[in-house]
Amino acid sequence: MSTTSGPIKSLVSVEAPVLKGALEGSIEVPSYAFADLPAAADNSGVIVYTTNGVAGAAGLLRSDGTNWKVIATQGANAAAS
Repeated sequence: MSTTSGPIKSLVSVEAPVLKGALEGSIEVPSYAFADLPAAADNSGVIVYTTNGVAGAAGLLRSDGTNWKVIATQGANAAAS
């Protein structure tokens, strides 16, 4: 079970609780084409999915308050063993 405390910054300006502990289920992040990304300066700490913003490929980005930075997630395909 998760516990909460403090706010999470959201692209839709809704305050959400900070989650601590185990998280069950899926996490959805907003999806944008690179040209449609919101300003990084207004979204420090926010994570988004981009359909073409990682050298033309899809991937996750995080705002450092100045630029959108690539979150390195690409690698081998997931497998049971």
